[in-house]
Amino acid sequence: MCGQADLLADLLLPQLAILHGEAEVLDALCDRGADVNRPTSDDERPLWLALQKKQEALASVLVKHGCDLDAADEETGQTMLHRAVEEDDAVSAVFLIRQVCSRPPDVVPALLTIMAMPSHFLGCVPSGWRCQRT
Repeated sequence: MCGQADLLADLLLPQLAILHGEAEVLDALCDRGADVNRPTSDDERPLWLALQKKQEALASVLVKHGCDLDAADEETGQTMLHRAVEEDDAVSAVFLIRQVCSRPPDVVPALLTIMAMPSHFLGCVPSGWRCQRT
């Protein structure tokens, strides 16, 4: 039980809303100024948590409220897109790429990081992926 209490103590309200799948609560928290980028002590960001929970609706709420799609891990320098590709998480990678591609053309730094990835990371990225407006 102590381990669970420690976990809960480290979570912030947005992370709790994500863990419970509460998109409306998350949206309300964000409307009231909750920090959509603040990581836990383990450097886990709300967006990554939502993506790992396969909660695209929650991830979309965070994006709507301006979460940083290009945030990098302090230790490794990896963005969430790097991490998704490295972990063979195609669903998260596609979500992140779609969000980046929906930005104005002059604001695409995360997509440019794909070009700098080692080729073994790119093995899981389909060659037909490209940005296009939908």
